[in-house]
Amino acid sequence: MDNAGTHKTPLLHLDNGNDDEEQPYIPKPSMVNEKYKITPMSPIDEVESLNALQDKNAKTPLDDLLDRIGFGRYQIFVYLIVGFILVNDGAEVIVLSFLFPILERDPNWLLTNQQTETLSSCVFAGFLIGSLLSGRISDKYGRRKPLIIVVLLLYLFAMLSAAVSRYQELVFVRTCFGFLVGLQFPMCFALLTEVTPPKVRGKMLVLAGGFFTIGEIMACFIALFCLDSITAGNWRALFIWVAQPAVLCGVLLYYYVRESPRYDILIAKNIDQGIKTLEFMAEVNEYRSETPNGGRSHTPAFSSREINTLKQWGKETAYSEESVGNVRTLLDVEYKRISINIWVMWFVLSLVYYGIVYILPLTLAAIGADDHQESKRGIYESLVSICAELPSMAVGYFLIENKTYGGRKKSMILMLVGGGISCGLIVLFSEIGVVFFVSIARFLIDTAFIIATPYTSELYPTSIRSTGIGFASAASRIGGVFMPWISVSLFGIHPLAPFAGFAVFCFLAAYSCKLLPYDTTDIALDATGSAIANLVSQSPNQREMDLYSGSSGNSPLK
Repeated sequence: MDNAGTHKTPLLHLDNGNDDEEQPYIPKPSMVNEKYKITPMSPIDEVESLNALQDKNAKTPLDDLLDRIGFGRYQIFVYLIVGFILVNDGAEVIVLSFLFPILERDPNWLLTNQQTETLSSCVFAGFLIGSLLSGRISDKYGRRKPLIIVVLLLYLFAMLSAAVSRYQELVFVRTCFGFLVGLQFPMCFALLTEVTPPKVRGKMLVLAGGFFTIGEIMACFIALFCLDSITAGNWRALFIWVAQPAVLCGVLLYYYVRESPRYDILIAKNIDQGIKTLEFMAEVNEYRSETPNGGRSHTPAFSSREINTLKQWGKETAYSEESVGNVRTLLDVEYKRISINIWVMWFVLSLVYYGIVYILPLTLAAIGADDHQESKRGIYESLVSICAELPSMAVGYFLIENKTYGGRKKSMILMLVGGGISCGLIVLFSEIGVVFFVSIARFLIDTAFIIATPYTSELYPTSIRSTGIGFASAASRIGGVFMPWISVSLFGIHPLAPFAGFAVFCFLAAYSCKLLPYDTTDIALDATGSAIANLVSQSPNQREMDLYSGSSGNSPLK
């Protein structure tokens, strides 16, 4: 039998100065997906390879440490706190969609179509400005402290919204409120991205996107108690009750949530504080470092070797002050193609998603019976269409890490194409068909939306992550600014014409997503550009091999 077929080539070559002799070398434990344990019977090479980790030049990426800490009570509490801050974003859209029909018929207001369009555009302009500034603020001053201030100001302006008596006052207060919502979105997702272990990051960020839907549902239930119909009711009480979660979240954020350890280590260069945060997370999650005999230590949470290697990695990976929050980096050669297509995609997602929410009550009122406007039927129908988004979290959760059927990029394309088809079918059906296909379209677009957030956050490094998310969010807010003008203009042609326009935009976004250079599934945060480029050029089999033979510190794969 030919033994050549059974010969295994060494994974690594140990250079001992003798080029004529190739010696097998056991990979370091950090290079493979196996956990080594030292025993009296362990081979000498294996013992030496494990001891090599104690070398001062060994690197332990922060993602590795987060994976060991795991997704536990600390992350769950952070997700709940930050999630209910994100509730404001979803609730604001529903509040506006109910507010406009009421103020158009309220004898004290009698707003014209132009005034409602202006009010809506001003709110989204506030979203836009806040999103543009958010990344710079968050990347310079941290995720946590600015977010606390934003949450408290959100509550203040929500209360002021309920007290306005003139149109100009309403425009100013709601624009300021929109500005603060624009500020909070990139900060929230930058913080969540950086405290989540990479093994579950995609799935958990999908679930975090579901808080937007929870905000919409919450606003609908409050509307059922505060409003008499979609055209009448106590809209001031609606403003007050929708804002209440912000107070509790602000207090909990101040007392419980710590700054992102990744921000402290790589941007603030306060490695000791970052380690303290990691130790706090480990304590809450009841994590203890592993001892050489395979057991768990009692104290401290991390061994001196783990701390030293993390410090070494932090010093070598830390970003210069000039690169932090640098907007020009978004259009550098490495990120230009990513940024432009991401902006188009987010612009369309916002225009279509908010456009459906905005135009649906007007469409139902235009094609429905008289009793539709004088009852709460319109609120219930809006609630039904929103509840159709709930399965999107489960679908996104399944698809985002599934390399065979989904992943980030492929899932986005499928959802956008499906959303475009659903919007097109709306035009062909009656009122019953409108509600049915609107529900399907919202489900698909919402799935695309909640996958887009982790996808975008993983495409950029820590130094510009919040800035990248902020500009993507800004692109979506620009879509929101144009949304009422496009929607109302098409609505003037026919009540169902806006949905035909939404279908065209969905297909455009799907094409932009197709142009993105790679999927971020299995790519570590802060992977170098060269590492990503090598990853993109590899076949799937080669990517799997990198799990076993790749470099330990700089490999983008985990």
